[in-house]
Amino acid sequence: MKSPPSIFLISFFIGIIALSISCKKEQKLPAATNKGANTLGCYINGKPFSPNLGLSFGGSDRALYGGYTSGANTLSIDARNTVQEPKRSISITLHNPIGVGEYRLDDPNNICLYEEWPPSKRFSSAVTTKGKVVITRDDRINFILSGTFEFTATNVSDPNETVSITSGRFDISYQ
Repeated sequence: MKSPPSIFLISFFIGIIALSISCKKEQKLPAATNKGANTLGCYINGKPFSPNLGLSFGGSDRALYGGYTSGANTLSIDARNTVQEPKRSISITLHNPIGVGEYRLDDPNNICLYEEWPPSKRFSSAVTTKGKVVITRDDRINFILSGTFEFTATNVSDPNETVSITSGRFDISYQ
């Protein structure tokens, strides 16, 4: 005759099952690529961010877009996530970029912004001037732009509040 399983063994298996159910899959950033994959990701104060508008019915809103402004030598990248609360956006603007290379945010021609709402908060790198954008692929024939970014930005309404954007990467195909 077999002996019944011990209470310890039953408790152990119940604990393992409860732990596996309660663990959430950690959101990862997209891979750093340079093929026009239309991806962007970074950490905002240590939490992952990637663009997402959720379901869209008509309209031309996109969660990620960017490229060169026609007739001006300005590069811009915009990413939004309106699915999670708070809603968030990141904007990168480089004036007079010359191609692959590092663009520091202590240059007044370069600026990164972070916004979240509600409530509305706007953070700018223009105050801290800490950070950089590195263009790793600038293919103006195939319209592919790839690179990395990181910056610290200050709340324009409250200079005591800052946000840290780290491990940023983007790979966009533009028109």
